[in-house]
Amino acid sequence: PIQAIVQLVRTKAHPGAKILLDACQSLPHMPVDVQSLDVDFLAGSGHKMCGPTGIGFLWGKEDVLNSLPPYMGGGEMIRDVYMDNSTYADAPARFEAGTPPIAQAVGLGAAIDYLETIGMERIHDYEMELGDYLRRRLEDVEGITVLGPGVGTERAALCAFVAGNVHPSDLSTFLDVEGVAIRA
Repeated sequence: PIQAIVQLVRTKAHPGAKILLDACQSLPHMPVDVQSLDVDFLAGSGHKMCGPTGIGFLWGKEDVLNSLPPYMGGGEMIRDVYMDNSTYADAPARFEAGTPPIAQAVGLGAAIDYLETIGMERIHDYEMELGDYLRRRLEDVEGITVLGPGVGTERAALCAFVAGNVHPSDLSTFLDVEGVAIRA
């Protein structure tokens, strides 16, 4: 539904409005074609993609990025310096003042290579299979009401559920003792 939302924003919002998509949760779980999304910016997180902490990225349309002023100065972000002004390098260099997090960038590149070696379609299909399995097994547990989309529906590989009159924090503690991790 992202394309439908983008289209709605493009037709209803101010003509100069920019669209930023936070794709941190989806990037490690499915193929993402930035060009087909038609967003102006897309954000990703390194640690959610099996990479190191402390790094992420902001993809942006080249013309939009080059129209933005730098937010910091220094390093290789200057193109030319004159007595009364300076010009900035094209993106992404215009936003890279100072020393970049080199080790984290190498680690993020390795993590992306790892995910691509497995195959994003393969990862997505396997997660769908796990999500369907989880839903079917939870539906078999007496006293559990599973919420959200049913088996075979495009969704994340997780399930929300209610366990009768048991408070979620109590349930998570009981399950933790049994070696089962859930989020309450």
